[in-house]
This record gives sequence, C-alpha cells and structure tokens, in this order.
Amino acid sequence: NAVAGIAAAWVTGNAIIYKPAANNTLLGHRLVGILREAGLTDPQLQFVPCLDNQIATKLLTSPKADAVITANARSTAQEITEKAPTLRQCSQPTGTTTAYLSASGNWERVVRELPQRAFRRSGQSPTCPHVLLVHAAMYDNQHFINALKDAVGVLRAEPGWREEAN
Repeated sequence: NAVAGIAAAWVTGNAIIYKPAANNTLLGHRLVGILREAGLTDPQLQFVPCLDNQIATKLLTSPKADAVITANARSTAQEITEKAPTLRQCSQPTGTTTAYLSASGNWERVVRELPQRAFRRSGQSPTCPHVLLVHAAMYDNQHFINALKDAVGVLRAEPGWREEAN
C-alpha cells in the first residue's frame, strides 16, 4: 500500500513525507532505499519514522501539508479528519491490493482479466486488485483505454449472494 501511495504522489509531481507504521520502520527504510535507487531524490522523498504521537500529529496539521495518503482502518481516517479537517485525505483500507501495468506490459491480458477479477465475489477476493497503476505510455495508449472501457462497460453488478455474481 505504501508503494501505491508514494507512486501516486511521485507521478503527480508532489513531495512525499513517508511515515511508515511504527512496527514497519525497518521495512519502510528498505523501501525508501529501493525508491531512491529508482530515482526518487532526497527533496522529493523524506523518510520520517516515528510513533503515532505528537510528531505524527504535527506532520498532519502542518499548514505545509496539502494531502495525506493512508493505508489504515476507517477509525484512523476519522481521527485524522478530526485533527486536520481541511487536509485532503485519500485512504486505502488495509487489505487492498494494487496492480501495476508497465509500459511493456501485456495490456490485452489486463483488459481481459482485470474486470473479471476485480468484481469476482463482489470485489471481496483477496487476489483482486482494487487499484490499477498504469505507466504513462499505457495511459496514453487509446487502444488500451478504449478496450478497458468496453470490458468494464459490459459487466453486470449482481448481489454477492447470487451464484452468477461469482
């Protein structure tokens, strides 16, 4: 989830302050190292390991913060809203899956499989991607965009308890 939020902020030209969960500090540090190897520089990505305490609250309530991307429980998102009511917030609940389509990816396969996987079992399958990140080359590929629109446009929404919804 952290990778998806950082990637979204990075590709849209935003500076990033990454504060991992306190129990994921070492993993977060390694992630930042990998992202730096990929080209994110110090001014673009700041790593701030800290507890969910006054320091975290200062980060959220700073007038310099425009938005926050979180991957946590609904109660945490509500708590953030209480502390920083004007802060734009994009929360991705824990347990969601992100997929990435690279410039050399097989977009025909993505178009064929993604809509079916995303809506299998009413979207509650642990393997179904809830977020699709696409490389700029794919985003600009009108064949891919049109094919994806067509594939999603024919889906039928059925209640999860109906057999044909599975």
